[in-house]
Amino acid sequence: GSLARQASRWVFSDHWMFLVCAGSFRYGFSHYAKRYPAIYYSEYGQPRTWEHAHCDPLEFLCEFGVLGLLPLAYVLIQAIRKIAHGHVWRNPLTIPMICAVALVPVHSWFDFVFQCPAVLLTWGVMLAGAIRWAELDRPKESRTIVNAG
Repeated sequence: GSLARQASRWVFSDHWMFLVCAGSFRYGFSHYAKRYPAIYYSEYGQPRTWEHAHCDPLEFLCEFGVLGLLPLAYVLIQAIRKIAHGHVWRNPLTIPMICAVALVPVHSWFDFVFQCPAVLLTWGVMLAGAIRWAELDRPKESRTIVNAG
């Protein structure tokens, strides 16, 4: 785990600006992991292969670079902005949704959860659902009735 993160940081330091190629981590990682021979053997001496960094944000940075992640960052910032301004905290049913949506990226720092299409799709649907719910469940504005007489 920690050796893979160190080797992944080397990959990112060389390719931090531009896209290398989506899905290319397993091919480029072996050149950097040679500096860490212990990374290729399990505790029982069996050889290992590394297809993922076991840290999604770090792997995405290695594969896409900073410029490649700018569109994703923009979308996530807009989603956070919509949730923050959408009165989400007034509805007790959206709070668990927001917590679940927030915990998946935290978990992705320790495992490669976004590499599973089912997790990625579920996370995206929950994020979109929370945003839409926040938009539709705004408190009603107080209406004043003007007496015409």
